[in-house]
Amino acid sequence: MSALAKYVLSAGGEVVGYDASRSSRTDELQSKGVKIYFSQEVTDEEKAAINSADEIVCTSAITAGNLRYDECLAQGKKIVPRGEFLAKTSGAFRDTIAVAGSHGKTTCTCMCAHIFYAANEPFAMHAGGEDLLFSNYFETGKKFFITEACEYKKNLLKLSPSLSVLLNADRDHMECYGGEEELIGAFSRYCNAGKRALVCADDEKITPQRFPYPSFGIENKNAYYKANSLESDGERYSFDFCENNRPLCRVKLRVAGRVNVYNALAAGAAARTFGLSAESVAAGLNAFSGVKRRFEKVGEKNGAAYICDYAHHPREIAAALNTAEKLTKNRLYVIFQPHTYSRTETLFSEFVRSLSLARNLLIFKEYAARERYNEHGSAKRLAQCVGGAAYAQTQEEIEQWIAGRARAGDTVLFLGAGDIYERAKSMVAEAHNGR
Repeated sequence: MSALAKYVLSAGGEVVGYDASRSSRTDELQSKGVKIYFSQEVTDEEKAAINSADEIVCTSAITAGNLRYDECLAQGKKIVPRGEFLAKTSGAFRDTIAVAGSHGKTTCTCMCAHIFYAANEPFAMHAGGEDLLFSNYFETGKKFFITEACEYKKNLLKLSPSLSVLLNADRDHMECYGGEEELIGAFSRYCNAGKRALVCADDEKITPQRFPYPSFGIENKNAYYKANSLESDGERYSFDFCENNRPLCRVKLRVAGRVNVYNALAAGAAARTFGLSAESVAAGLNAFSGVKRRFEKVGEKNGAAYICDYAHHPREIAAALNTAEKLTKNRLYVIFQPHTYSRTETLFSEFVRSLSLARNLLIFKEYAARERYNEHGSAKRLAQCVGGAAYAQTQEEIEQWIAGRARAGDTVLFLGAGDIYERAKSMVAEAHNGR
């Protein structure tokens, strides 16, 4: 939502909004002149702001029963879902490049932006996370719109991209789908809606029969875009970016993890689809320094490195643990915060398997987001089912658990899409303040 607010501001519009709590994003918007309300009740001033608004845009996570949602309805206002407003926004640009998939959307979207920036192409980037250079919205012109396409509540189907990119297909947001077949069907419809599409050749659920589009990959010899001569230096990969079996350039990534080779391949393939040079592909990917909360080192405490990753799905957790194990010289300690009861319950056995890979694990109280308590998808139940896992209800308990274990040279890895990131940063800040 904050990225769309920045788009409106860049177009000369005025933005007023509400958030449940203050954050770095609300602080940034307020510094740009955005009026943001935080009060529990809808004040008369806010009611007047709603009344005078030309358009009301609402995140998909909010529905009837929310005080502000109901106030908008009471005033006879039409509420535009975020996905629809994003589609409307894309119409201001000549071409839209949409990036979908269960994992990696933000990183790939930001990688694309760096390539188009290196090529000096007019573009705007809209991302769900924050690029370390471009933040979550960055604009140089109205030619290309590079955006994430989220599968939550089938929002990706509201877009009609010039290019649909599909990174992978995995069971997530299943509360929005009748089953895996419906999810895969949504990804298929998304690809069909694009004038062109690019898909991952190495994902077993993205079959050529159902997704007959140009592909990218590492293992599949039939991929049109491939990473050859793959090398790793401290889990930072370099490779030959190949198009139709022809090496075009050498890419040397600054971000850790083999998964980022796929993100880079997809971004490079998207750029090549629009005729950008191999030199721009290499320059953009080599310059990309990462996204906040994607294996981001937020600091140190007592000599132990504190690293945060957004991993909140079993497949993402396994990948983050694999990367962390390879990079950690001493011991690795893992704190995981489940995100939503529905995801934890639906993928419970997968969570148990992936988290069991961590030898020193603490599971923190779940981040419920938009959901009500559900014992079957609770963090406490998950901790009870993962052998050897500890459980914490408060930040103080996390700090005590770490303090009794982590020493200089160790790594503390914080995983999750909730407020665990801010908690980890506050722990580091306390260390710097001498607390």
